[in-house]
Amino acid sequence: MGYTTNFFQKPLSGRIFSGDILSKPEMNLINSVKAALDKLPSQKGTFYRGLGDVPD
Repeated sequence: MGYTTNFFQKPLSGRIFSGDILSKPEMNLINSVKAALDKLPSQKGTFYRGLGDVPD
């Protein structure tokens, strides 16, 4: 599997924001991602992702 941006984020985001009707597999993917995010503990503050330095 590739990095999420290349794997599904770019094509799926475009379809979501344009109001396209999503297929059942696309909806299953969205629901799976949402379910996984719901399992993360609640945190406060600003978070960054990446491999570089954290901004000041």
